[in-house]
Amino acid sequence: MSKTTKRHLTLGLYLLVGATFLAAYLASDLSARNLLDAARLTHLLGDHPLLVLGLFMGACMLTVFLALPTNVLFYLLAGYLFGPLEGALVAGSAVTLGSLAVVAFYRYLFRDFDPARIRRLLPGNLSRLLLLLRLSPVFPAPLINLLCAALRMRLPAFALSTFFGSLPLILVYTAIAGQLESVQRLEDLYSGQVIGLIVLLTLMSLIGLSGRLGRLKAHLSGVVGSHLSPYGVEGPSA
Repeated sequence: MSKTTKRHLTLGLYLLVGATFLAAYLASDLSARNLLDAARLTHLLGDHPLLVLGLFMGACMLTVFLALPTNVLFYLLAGYLFGPLEGALVAGSAVTLGSLAVVAFYRYLFRDFDPARIRRLLPGNLSRLLLLLRLSPVFPAPLINLLCAALRMRLPAFALSTFFGSLPLILVYTAIAGQLESVQRLEDLYSGQVIGLIVLLTLMSLIGLSGRLGRLKAHLSGVVGSHLSPYGVEGPSA
């Protein structure tokens, strides 16, 4: 069996497992009460805090690796179990480790891909770009991980940008986790203040990215112009 065939089979298995978990998640009737029940189960292991920590981080890393849309649930659970600040650090670490694992996995699957094809379209510091992308919930984390894998971003820089870029949003959710006792639906946690903080983080991310989009436009204009000029055609103005 060739290496390419092995990679294709590995990718197929990954997608199959991910789709199975996603179908189970979508079929579940998740509410604030269900999340609290899950949290209370961990209290049965109250004499073994390291086991609770290990189970939480392992489950969170697995869902990040499988690209499941469950991050917010783990942020709330972390805040409820460990407290706002400690929970944010625990959840941020789990998300970072899970992201590192999936980026390494993607790099293995697509190791024949030439990152120069994309890298020349993204002038500037990749770490700063990743930090801004992580800051907002608008940009899907699985696509960010795939992009970083395709660009062959250095793993230490990826880890630091992922952790510190994700931390502000995680803190928003761990800070409101104490309200789980008083609501029936998770949607009820989204007060005006919480929505305002999420919007603020999104605006900060978009404002930071706007300058990069301008530089990308100028860069693309220069690339197109350099390809058209030998034929006597002017490229688009920046």
